[in-house]
Amino acid sequence: MAKVDQARRKLEAVRKGELWPLTAGEKARLALHIGRGVSRVARGKSTTAADRGADRVMTDAEERLKAEYDALESARKQQIRDKATAKAKGGSSWW
Repeated sequence: MAKVDQARRKLEAVRKGELWPLTAGEKARLALHIGRGVSRVARGKSTTAADRGADRVMTDAEERLKAEYDALESARKQQIRDKATAKAKGGSSWW
């Protein structure tokens, strides 16, 4: 249960724009895009490509965390179903 809650908290944090749930690679890519944007601003040019890149990193992270959450939630539900089935089978004997 704790893993499911942790995955949910990470997903919510990324949706809010927080960076702590990102992997090191995602943080590095995000820093790269931010650096490119800062460089473009300093030269008085458009930052559209850098903005799109940063948005793409956050979207990819959200998709990754959503898939992780869905997998954990599905496994938890399956575990509950298995326990309920085992309990139902075990209680059917009249002895």
